[in-house]
Amino acid sequence: MLRSDSDEAFDVETTEWVWLLHDDSAPAPSCLERLLAAADAHPRAAILGPKALGWHDRRLLLEVGFSITGAGRRVTGLERREHDQGQHDDRSEVHAVGSAGMLVRRDVWDALGGFDPQLPLYRDDLDLCWRAWRAGHEVRVVPDAVIHHREASYHGRREGSTLPGRGHRLDRRSALLVLLAQAPGWRLPFTGVRLALGSMLRSLLYLLGKDLRRAGDEIAAIASLLAHPGRIMSSRRRVAATSTLSSREAVHDLRPGAWSQARSALEALAGIVASGRAGGASSVGALESGPVSDDADIFEDPADGFFRRSLARPAVVIALVLLISAAIAGRSLWWGDGVLFGGALLPSPEGAGDLWAAYTDTWHDVGPGSTVPAAPLTALLAALATLVLGKAGLMVGLVLFLAIPAAGLSAWWSLRGIVSARGARTWAAMAYALLPAMTGAMASGRLGAMIAIVLLPPLARVVARLLGLAPGLAPVSGRTPWGASLLAALVVACAPVMWVWLLLAVIAALITAGISGRIGRDVVLRSAALLVVPLLLLLPWSLRLLAQPGLLFADLGIVTGVGSVPSPWLLLVDPGGPGTPPAWVMVGLVLAALAAVLRPATRRAVLVAWGVALVAFALGLIATRVPITPPGSEDAVPAWPGLATAVMGAALILAAALAADGLRASMAESAFTWRQPVAGITTLLAVLTPLLALLWWLPGAGDPVRRGDPVVLPPFVIAEAIGPEAPRTLLLRPQASARVDYALVNGTGPTLGDAEVAPPAADWAELDRLVAGLVSGRGGDEVTGLAEYAVRYVVLEQAQAEGGDLARSLDSVPGLRRVAGQEGEVLWRVEAEASRAVVVDDATPGSETPLPLVRLSSAEPFVDTVLPSSGSTLAAAGTSVRLAQTADPAWRATLAGAPLSPSTVTEGDGPALQEFALPADAQGSLVVSIDDSARTRWLWAQAIAWLVVAVLALPARRSAGDDDADDDIDPDEVTPRAMPRTTSRTTSRPRG
Repeated sequence: MLRSDSDEAFDVETTEWVWLLHDDSAPAPSCLERLLAAADAHPRAAILGPKALGWHDRRLLLEVGFSITGAGRRVTGLERREHDQGQHDDRSEVHAVGSAGMLVRRDVWDALGGFDPQLPLYRDDLDLCWRAWRAGHEVRVVPDAVIHHREASYHGRREGSTLPGRGHRLDRRSALLVLLAQAPGWRLPFTGVRLALGSMLRSLLYLLGKDLRRAGDEIAAIASLLAHPGRIMSSRRRVAATSTLSSREAVHDLRPGAWSQARSALEALAGIVASGRAGGASSVGALESGPVSDDADIFEDPADGFFRRSLARPAVVIALVLLISAAIAGRSLWWGDGVLFGGALLPSPEGAGDLWAAYTDTWHDVGPGSTVPAAPLTALLAALATLVLGKAGLMVGLVLFLAIPAAGLSAWWSLRGIVSARGARTWAAMAYALLPAMTGAMASGRLGAMIAIVLLPPLARVVARLLGLAPGLAPVSGRTPWGASLLAALVVACAPVMWVWLLLAVIAALITAGISGRIGRDVVLRSAALLVVPLLLLLPWSLRLLAQPGLLFADLGIVTGVGSVPSPWLLLVDPGGPGTPPAWVMVGLVLAALAAVLRPATRRAVLVAWGVALVAFALGLIATRVPITPPGSEDAVPAWPGLATAVMGAALILAAALAADGLRASMAESAFTWRQPVAGITTLLAVLTPLLALLWWLPGAGDPVRRGDPVVLPPFVIAEAIGPEAPRTLLLRPQASARVDYALVNGTGPTLGDAEVAPPAADWAELDRLVAGLVSGRGGDEVTGLAEYAVRYVVLEQAQAEGGDLARSLDSVPGLRRVAGQEGEVLWRVEAEASRAVVVDDATPGSETPLPLVRLSSAEPFVDTVLPSSGSTLAAAGTSVRLAQTADPAWRATLAGAPLSPSTVTEGDGPALQEFALPADAQGSLVVSIDDSARTRWLWAQAIAWLVVAVLALPARRSAGDDDADDDIDPDEVTPRAMPRTTSRTTSRPRG
């Protein structure tokens, strides 16, 4: 009942309400009535709001009350694109309601002073509701009352309200201002710092998503507040003027906590899994909230038939078959004591930290010492070991176990959009995973080659797309060159020869573009990026590759030559060596690729694939006929052509798969000729190829890789080797034809990553001379020379077999004393002083004082000790500090803080050992270390380069978009005003 204030004919109390309506909102006919009814039911409620639904999609939920997180994010408790089914109609008390359709009691509006003038557009509703709570009033949402809201200002649909794109900045500024205004006084500085750091972090995340506008908005929002502290103080005074409760007392239970936010994220993830969005249309999920029609019971429960639906997916079948096969074939590798080693594989260290140290250290304790830059493969293996909780041994086992299944899935994924027939793609994936190059790499422990073969199909796909060699693939975007370069760098890090393939691909692309007249600036720049960026990412290791081109064809790990592979076997994609099936197993693949030329529809693409295969065959043939000299060796060995045969096999598989795609329908529509029997026989032979390879592989995948104890030295020798003086052991291995191989063993022996940092052959020249003289029995300075290299023990393997004469010859060498060894070994001790660092008195031959080592692994520092005082033999003139390491400019020495000059003198034909001259009356702290400043700069530059390229390769941030976007907008329907309009209405409530 309506009346004026002066009419006393009725016993009623007049209450005025202010109803706020935006010019882009449309309340339901019953909206106000239900808001007023709720006001009557809840007398303490001073602000009430309706349920907001979409403008075009009339069931789309926009808001049923909302709150704010500590970072300023608006929280509605709704899923994106959630539709109204009454599931949130039980809400009542809320932190805030939107200003569109807000009903405010007039006296409360006047007491609170209305909206804060510092919030002209966004979050003004939140501020008003928050102040109402703190003044002792209630804020409620009325889900029965409905309003449809177009949200024109925020989505930039309104002319004159805000510049397009500024909505996010203004919203963030308002959110931060509200949080700062509501923060307690003692917490205000901490809240300000926290919000500033949070804005910087959000800005960084937006940068990673390539959303430069929003990244700038984050910084601009917090900067505008910090630059105008008066705005914050004005809002805080407005809050303090009407507050009777603290913020925590008023709304703590209505704001989302950390656990509720984490739970919402988990529920959203579980909802995606339960509804099967990734697989297609969604259905009723177990996590769906709200009332559901009884008709939903007729739908199949998503849990039913899960395994059946999974097994209907070829990718799942490929993975399961190959995983089970790998578990059976590698059973001798997965279980047992010890670590995996053998072939090209060195034993893994204890943890990922050792691998990271092997990559980042400047100096490596390999042979007589090395400052060769570590291979990027070491860093990749360290990263993989970190992912498995730092267990390096587990990482090696997982790489061996998962590489073949991963290769199958990689080929399956890379053929999407190229081969549409599921059967042909499945066959291609299985055939690629079981290529002889992959099984041979697994058997011989070539981790780099295995990872490269896994990454080869996606690399080939992205390179073909980037260079325009496959027009049917998706068009090139701005991030494609960077993604291709990043993937290429990973593959080149695992197999350097792949850079040669990138070079050939670029040449082919430029020739093709030149012939077709499509060559231009974009093609040239993409080609240059594909070749140059991987080398830049792999610096300084790539400089070594360019300086020694032969290393491009060398395998990472211990180089194990396989001899010259007969040319016919290379034609059958057989690289030779252990782990490869008989060459005839791949006959079906080659015949299928040859028959693929007969199909006219795909002949052009098949011929291109055959061209790639023939180039790969030529490179593989050259690799086996032109021996290379591996690092740290003077003997040239034929390269393993595994990567070349992998590329060749992939090309042949692609040719056969392209021809098989749609072949069945094509044959069914044509008349019966000789083509049908040829196609049938070829298909049968092709199908048998991966099946025969699998059957051959199942009995055993190991040898020479095996699991066991790689340590070949007696325990007491190892105990001394890891002691403070860290002496070395010379290990002799008699071979046929009166040949003796040797190894200089440091500590317990080499580990994963050491093979790539072996010193150059020149650093071994003096050791070669000393060992040759020792085993010849001629007698000389060999024992003294070995002692200078810190060799304390000489171990002869297989002494009772080929080494019988050699053992007797060593028994007669002066300075060697035979001691007890393990079974099958003979052991001698060098009687001269053998330590890594000694103080030498040049005036007194044989006068050497060992120095204790501090940090042998990195030499940072190598020695850190205090020399004796004046009067000792160490203080005499002509003394020096000698290291059992090859001389290198990176070594540094200081005495009492003063630098020492190197006094290295070359003796014989080999390189000199590192020495530093000591001054007369030398005393004080002696520090010998490696200068790692250059390596540190390289690592920082490399890390920054990887980060930049990775950010450029990341997809740009996808905006959440407008879930209720306009389809057809009539500009005349849009009112160019941003502020809501206020409607005043008087209602009466009877007393009592």
